[in-house]
Amino acid sequence: MSDRFLHAIFCDDIRFELQNKLSLMGIYYGSITPEALPTYLARFCAHAVAVTPVERPFRQLDLQLLLNDVVVQEMSVPPEALVMDPEKSLLPTPSRLAAFGGNLVVSPLYLSEPGVISVRAITEEGILTGPRLPVLTPPTY
Repeated sequence: MSDRFLHAIFCDDIRFELQNKLSLMGIYYGSITPEALPTYLARFCAHAVAVTPVERPFRQLDLQLLLNDVVVQEMSVPPEALVMDPEKSLLPTPSRLAAFGGNLVVSPLYLSEPGVISVRAITEEGILTGPRLPVLTPPTY
């Protein structure tokens, strides 16, 4: 088992607020069931965060958003942003973990059939698999 992991929150929108805050709008929990398929989601976002022990910093971090194993959005965290400086820590007791991430946004996202939306991180040690959001068949009435 790895002591590195990837977490993500899937939502409709990510808004940047004053004082360096984010607001996540329309958070998906468990699954997504559109009213019909195929359909377009006007906007789909994933706030993804990769975590590693401070003793083993990332040297490469590429985040990907996938729909049915096809990459629909990706971003690379610049190497200079991965440098950890304990002197600049705001915590009185330094954490043993460091987190790095970003926002993956697709506008629009086309859903043609049931499937899975997921995130992954490509690192110098391999792939970290993040959470999955099933896209379910719409109900029939």
